[in-house]
Amino acid sequence: MVVKAQVPGVSKEQIQVTVSERALTIKGQTKAEEKQEEKNYIRREFHSGSFSRTVPLPASVQGEKTTAQLKGGILEIRIPKSEAACVKEIPVSV
Repeated sequence: MVVKAQVPGVSKEQIQVTVSERALTIKGQTKAEEKQEEKNYIRREFHSGSFSRTVPLPASVQGEKTTAQLKGGILEIRIPKSEAACVKEIPVSV
């Protein structure tokens, strides 16, 4: 399974990914600073916030083999299904 999330402006240090047998949780913290300097004044604004999203997974997964990659503001998480969740062909005997 592949899960993608847009997280623009968030570094890998600000993201936490946890996987259980039936759910994926992505948590993060955003921080930004805006500074404007003019002749008579300096204006500085700080923005921060946190986010959390839990996604139920449709099958049992192998959490220890999950990988996450952050590239260009897109977080891509690859979660392999467990062997029990994979479809197995059963031969029919006569």
